[in-house]
Amino acid sequence: MNILQSSGGGSRRRKAYTSAEKWDLLAGYENAILAHKGGAYLNEKGMYPSQITEWRKLRDSGLLSPAAVASQADDRTTEQNEISRLRRELEKSESQRKKTADALEIIGKLSSFFEESLSEQDEVARHDRRSP
Repeated sequence: MNILQSSGGGSRRRKAYTSAEKWDLLAGYENAILAHKGGAYLNEKGMYPSQITEWRKLRDSGLLSPAAVASQADDRTTEQNEISRLRRELEKSESQRKKTADALEIIGKLSSFFEESLSEQDEVARHDRRSP
């Protein structure tokens, strides 16, 4: 059994991955995402999305780094490492762009709401002045 190991009682536990395995699986997953096959990759490897999320956080915080993995016989080329780094940067930029777009949309809706509210208040005030 590669990913999940069974004990005698039938319970299952997650496999413990080395840093090099985490790095390679994370890179493989990111490549699979580019081909729109991220879910299939996870199923094939018997992994969970939460593992990828956790490993990305480790990688982004520097705890799971190419330098740490290099000591565990990482065969990736300099170009592959650069591509991975650029993909991470792109992912962060896209995430920030999405957050900014969402915030601008909310601000636009709030602005419209307040303009309508002020217009209604002006109409009520004008109507109250005309009424005896």
